[in-house]
Amino acid sequence: MRFQPATYPIIPLNLREHKKSIAVNFSVLVFFTSILPVVLYFILKYGASLSPHTTSIIILPVIGLPALLGFEIRTYKLIRFQDYRPLGCNTWWTFDYFHFNFILGIIYVVILFTFGNTEDETNMRLLSLYLPLVMFQLSGQFILVRLLNFCGLRTPFRISSSPKGSSIPSGAAVVAENIISVDGSCKAEFRAAWQARLAISPAAACTAVRMDWLWGVSGLSCGAVLMVIVFTADNPDVGFALAWTITVVWGAIMAYATTQIIKKTTALERQNLENDGVERHNFSSIALKDHAPSTTLVERV
Repeated sequence: MRFQPATYPIIPLNLREHKKSIAVNFSVLVFFTSILPVVLYFILKYGASLSPHTTSIIILPVIGLPALLGFEIRTYKLIRFQDYRPLGCNTWWTFDYFHFNFILGIIYVVILFTFGNTEDETNMRLLSLYLPLVMFQLSGQFILVRLLNFCGLRTPFRISSSPKGSSIPSGAAVVAENIISVDGSCKAEFRAAWQARLAISPAAACTAVRMDWLWGVSGLSCGAVLMVIVFTADNPDVGFALAWTITVVWGAIMAYATTQIIKKTTALERQNLENDGVERHNFSSIALKDHAPSTTLVERV
């Protein structure tokens, strides 16, 4: 007989309290990674009649500086404060899985701009690949973890809070844990609650797997279409504009779909508990023994 908990671990995060912050951060992200680079490119190239090489040199800091700032902040948090690190990681050099992906992204954007923008030639098709490659990088990993899990394999190395030799975790769940814990400053408290919720709630675990397939398949499909456009469009500028805008539109659509699915999952969990005779007030708090120091997390609704 399957163990039925009296309630589920409460996630210490209230999105309603962070609506403005989320909106501001998302707007800044879209502006610097999509709108501004495209607008600047066409203004400088066609309005100011600058060469593609000079135009790309001007645009690179616009794209790179915000990303590098975010990377430096993440690095400082993970090195300086243990609360930001994955569960079970006590060494200063232990980064989370998303941080290693961040490093990989920085490496290939440097490669793209190094070989795609020289004094002799500016290859706009190469410079258009940055965001589609990010889509392939994350979405491909989501599909890969599902295939590895299907084959019954175990983690060959630590993946954030999942130690080596454990069952393959959901890629989407790992990314969400890392971003919210570090970038959202929810720290180890969130990691512990997140891991406990996924371990205890069948609905939450199932939703995490669905997110892998949803983000994975849609990301690979959208990325493939953009790749075809980038390399086949008669005018490379068309591929550049589409690659740097459609990617963000896809991300916004997927983020909205994810929030709606999570809301339905939470409602399903609540209904399952109520059907088992759990009173509403008993759903309000839980002590996370075995997952974190004696901590009581209170639901915020």
